[in-house]
Amino acid sequence: MPSKYDLYWQKRLGEIKNLLEEAYEKGVSRQIDVSDLKDFGKRQSWYGDVILSQSGIERSEMAHARSLGNVILKNALLPEFKDAKFRLVISMNLKLRAEKVGASKRSYKMPFSSRKVEVKKAYIYERKEDVKENKKRLVEILTEIPWGVWEKIVRQEPEWVNMESFLPIYGFGPFSVLMVVAGLNDYQLKGKAEKVYWSEISRLLKNSPPPQSPEELYNLLEPFYRQERLWNVKLNRLDRFFQSLLPRKLWESTPSIVAKEFPDIWINLAQIMRQRPQDKTISFAMKCLGMSLMMAGEYNFDFTKIPIPVDSRVARFTERVGILFSSDAKAIRQLWSEILTSLRECYPSLTMIHLDSLVWQIASLEDAGIKSYFEGLGIHKVGNELMKLL
Repeated sequence: MPSKYDLYWQKRLGEIKNLLEEAYEKGVSRQIDVSDLKDFGKRQSWYGDVILSQSGIERSEMAHARSLGNVILKNALLPEFKDAKFRLVISMNLKLRAEKVGASKRSYKMPFSSRKVEVKKAYIYERKEDVKENKKRLVEILTEIPWGVWEKIVRQEPEWVNMESFLPIYGFGPFSVLMVVAGLNDYQLKGKAEKVYWSEISRLLKNSPPPQSPEELYNLLEPFYRQERLWNVKLNRLDRFFQSLLPRKLWESTPSIVAKEFPDIWINLAQIMRQRPQDKTISFAMKCLGMSLMMAGEYNFDFTKIPIPVDSRVARFTERVGILFSSDAKAIRQLWSEILTSLRECYPSLTMIHLDSLVWQIASLEDAGIKSYFEGLGIHKVGNELMKLL
């Protein structure tokens, strides 16, 4: 049975063919505006995508996207591209783009699905006894950090420094959505996160009125991510998140509700993004959500099962301090979980948010930088002891 959207796509065959040609050559096409699609129906969300090849439609989400796929097949637009497979995406703000599936998959997996993190081999610990002793000594050193300093360390994170001022302007619900989506796309940046990512998002928000709905927040962030590295992958992630029910649920929530449902939100977010709960970007997005709760004065949430987000800094520091033989992400997560368990014997309220914040901030520092860092926190003795271990 023909779809009510078929006529619309039929009228735009020439433009659709151009998008397919661009995607075939470059991996991803430019976008075209399809906002007049609204004249052919009413929907709560206009997000949709379809994956297809000459053999037919492999997967489709939403009727208007399936109609697009059927029209492409009916008009035989694919034979000239041989065995290529395409994904066509209709974004929430009604922009259409095409992607060559093989190209986008390679880009998609690279930042956050790799099982191992490659680090330069600079420190070799040949005996298990050395590793065990280093781990014990590291716990002893970190136990010397006062609780008030742990809280100060979290407040020094770039996501806290750059975003905290928007909490009273946005209100908790919208602010929590902003923090989660920014956390999901904090990878493969143009430079250091504190300089080119969180500060740039902050500058964008300061020059824009507060969004009144998840859709408005999407439209505010979409041009920003279009200028990022791996922009097509990040736009896909933006679309996937905002077309789910989670943004609306968070938008209308309070800190107490989010705190109560925190572990369930973690699992739900991973399912929405089609990732594993322990993957780096999922763990980091949950860290950002946890920080939004802390900014709002809510500390009664369960972060115990969420692992450290393993990026290159965390992997580099883990090896540098000599507490693990392996560079496997799973092993690194397990190690820091064990360290956190030991530290919680002294500070029961300590979470991976605190520990990751410390590791991330000092991982790339040389001895002089580490000394200065801990002197700035008023605990120079901790810095001296850590430098001995390093």
